[in-house]
Amino acid sequence: MRILFFSPCLAALALLVSCGKNKSEKDVVAPTHQVAVRYYGENLTGLGARVVAWSSTPTGTDTWSSTPAGTDSVRVVDIPVSGSSVAATTDATRIRTDKVFRLRITLENVRGNTSPPVGSFLVASIVVDGEVKKSIRLDHTSTANPSHPMAYNLIMPREW
Repeated sequence: MRILFFSPCLAALALLVSCGKNKSEKDVVAPTHQVAVRYYGENLTGLGARVVAWSSTPTGTDTWSSTPAGTDSVRVVDIPVSGSSVAATTDATRIRTDKVFRLRITLENVRGNTSPPVGSFLVASIVVDGEVKKSIRLDHTSTANPSHPMAYNLIMPREW
């Protein structure tokens, strides 16, 4: 009889131990993707072309300075383009899918009511796991926004 009594108790104890503790939301780590920025352009001399990309929490606030706001922001690139033409892709960075990935390109020396010269352009793309996800472009049709031509795009957590 003694063996029969201990067997159900041992089985119950084994079941409780095997369940372990429940994972809290902080224990769960979001999946990640390899993210890079591909950019290219022509006739950019003197236009103050710049490519900036960063990740942050969805509640992070945006600023238009070169340093993103928020305590959980990670700057991925901040590249001033110095030549007439450019074609490059940044090294891929692992970004969690619970983050927002933001991309901004500007022509900082084009001011007021002027536009970039005809034939000049800057294109940047968000590349996720080797595939272009989103692209933005500035060219001679771009106007000041608010002080100089700027294009902006992002990937929200639900879009990964």
